[in-house]
Amino acid sequence: MTLNADSAGVEQPVGWPRRFTIILFFFTCTLILYIDRVSISVVAPVLTKEFGWDEAMMGTILSAFFVGYLFTQLPGGLIADRFGGKGILGFAVLWWSALTFITPFARTVPLMIAARIGLGIGEGVTQPALYSMTARWIPARERSRVIAFNLAGVYLGLMIAFPVAVWLMTTWGWPWVFYTFGLLGIVWAVLWYFLVTSRPEDHPTISPAELVYIQQDRPQADPVETFPGDYFSRPAHFGLC
Repeated sequence: MTLNADSAGVEQPVGWPRRFTIILFFFTCTLILYIDRVSISVVAPVLTKEFGWDEAMMGTILSAFFVGYLFTQLPGGLIADRFGGKGILGFAVLWWSALTFITPFARTVPLMIAARIGLGIGEGVTQPALYSMTARWIPARERSRVIAFNLAGVYLGLMIAFPVAVWLMTTWGWPWVFYTFGLLGIVWAVLWYFLVTSRPEDHPTISPAELVYIQQDRPQADPVETFPGDYFSRPAHFGLC
């Protein structure tokens, strides 16, 4: 559905804009993501003592996260562009939240490394998918503020993670750090599924005025039909035919 500014008769929508809901989801997603990422750093001294892991082994476990994180950045953005950010981002959050939740059951080094790699895979997809949705939901004039607000979630997440994780660990035990934060992400994913669409054109309650406001200040961002691999696989692009 495409409207123009003249048909709506307004430029700035009134009431609660639906894109603000999307922005709040972006912010809280980033906040929870960084809480889950650094929680293991809080409980690391307890894990080394309880399981007999030395500092080198604990460093290997902590760095395993980046193995998964490195290889899903580009695919995450490409898949979100092609199939829509809602499903990709929602699944990514559900994935890494579930892995956070089950981390206390990974009581051997191979299982803990696998859990950390899996967490990195899910979190690596998250931010590219989020920015893919930003391109479709946020007018160009608002994007710098939205991205800055989203990045603030990084630092607020770090501020929350350490004191809350210490309180959970000293009150109920270290597994509850992962149970609590993992459940938080799962709840986020459920709300995301019911309240969000990949594009404003698909949102059932967005006002015509807001839709026009977004569309008139947004570069065209159609779904991606081909991946870079499709491009390089064509002989014509290399002068072969």
